[in-house]
Amino acid sequence: MNSPCLPRVGTDYLDVAVCQLTSVDDVSKNVQQILAALHSLSGPAPDLVCFPENALYFRIKEGAAVTGLALDDQRLQPIFDWAKANNSYVHLGSVPRVLEGGGRLFNSSVLVEPSGHPRDVYQKIHLFDVDVEGHKPVRESDVFAAGLGPSVLDIRGWKIGSTICYDLRFSELFSEYEKLGVDAVLIP
Repeated sequence: MNSPCLPRVGTDYLDVAVCQLTSVDDVSKNVQQILAALHSLSGPAPDLVCFPENALYFRIKEGAAVTGLALDDQRLQPIFDWAKANNSYVHLGSVPRVLEGGGRLFNSSVLVEPSGHPRDVYQKIHLFDVDVEGHKPVRESDVFAAGLGPSVLDIRGWKIGSTICYDLRFSELFSEYEKLGVDAVLIP
């Protein structure tokens, strides 16, 4: 069976697996894909497993409503259980989230810790709004609010900068991470 995960890159300090999947507009189906990818990993579980943007939900129908996922959503519990059982971090590239105290939806990265507890760790700063002549405009900002700033994760002593997709186009974010002394940057 072919694994949906790239071969892990191991060092003396951090073992990382990068997984791919084809997300759909059904959270339960995406959770099953994520679990299949996690179970396809051979050998000892890596320190960190990374998934792409929209890992838990990808809007298929233009204009369809996007609802925020709660971190206590029971459909996500098998991912939390896997992280705990394997003493691994699982980085869910991005998921739609309504943060506490706010009503706006954010494109947020969620990190599941080895304890099995999930937490929001980053909200996408640079939203993909583009006008191309002859094509319908794309406005990520019609659905999501922009995040406020960079976020650095500590994963087993490694300082990891957080971004999501279109953030890649903005060098000042990466300059900030360089100033913060990050060891690596995640770009789902």
